[in-house]
Amino acid sequence: MIAPLVSVIVPVYNHENYVVESLESVAAEGYPNLELLVLDDGSKDASLARVQEWVAAHGHRFTAVRVWTQPNAGVCKTLNRLIAAASGDFVTMVASDDRLLPGGIQARVEALEAHPHWLLVFGDAQTIDGRGKVSHPSTLTAHRADLRALANPRRMPFELLLRWSLPGPVYLARRCAWDSALGVGPYDESLFLEDRDFYLRLLARQAVGYLAQPVAQYRVHGSNACKDPARRPQLRETLARSAELNIHRFTGAAHAIVAAQARERRAALEHRPVARLKAKLLLALFRVWHKLHGLRVARTTA
Repeated sequence: MIAPLVSVIVPVYNHENYVVESLESVAAEGYPNLELLVLDDGSKDASLARVQEWVAAHGHRFTAVRVWTQPNAGVCKTLNRLIAAASGDFVTMVASDDRLLPGGIQARVEALEAHPHWLLVFGDAQTIDGRGKVSHPSTLTAHRADLRALANPRRMPFELLLRWSLPGPVYLARRCAWDSALGVGPYDESLFLEDRDFYLRLLARQAVGYLAQPVAQYRVHGSNACKDPARRPQLRETLARSAELNIHRFTGAAHAIVAAQARERRAALEHRPVARLKAKLLLALFRVWHKLHGLRVARTTA
């Protein structure tokens, strides 16, 4: 039986020191039916040349390969163009400085096939440094995630809402997840970063699943976009708008959490300390509620 085609999308920007490692990890992943799509977003270094040289030597290891470039357009537009070019039944993304781990694609494909209502499944990652050395065995727990909560389908959405912990290279999704009719639509190109808004839309659809194993390596180094102090205002605005855009999609406690996050982030941007403090206190109460609920679940299943 032929394995379903999986499209691996690789957005590239100024990662000449890491991109070959990233591509090699895809080729060595072990899944037998991969489409590799690489889009260089106007890199100013030798990233595109490194990609072209590597693909010339190793492209035969994939079912299909496409490499192209564009003037710098930002991550959301780049990802939407990669998704539009994908032919696979499933899509996964690895940034040009991250790496995939062997077996992670197969495990996530099997998870989605076993859960037809999931549009996306995510796993864990190992955190690595600029030299590729593992600095933490679990990026999720490094970001203070409660793995027991993530493994509980009823608690997982609240865990992600209250303690956002997902690094980029851990998801695999049905290609239809980006379809406006069958899924939640494409990435919002008005945002600086794509992931929080996209996951909120999926969580509101109850279409996200969790796989308790590491599937990738997430690299932390000096030039990570989310670590750049000059980009913090854009990141904060994106987090605020992501919450504001999705409040209406939720009900009950989830609605109240997302609304409080929107108020807290907007108050921080507008330098309204009292409003921000009120929203932070409400979110703190929700975290206590979430933790107590977890203790009750643990007692009933013991």
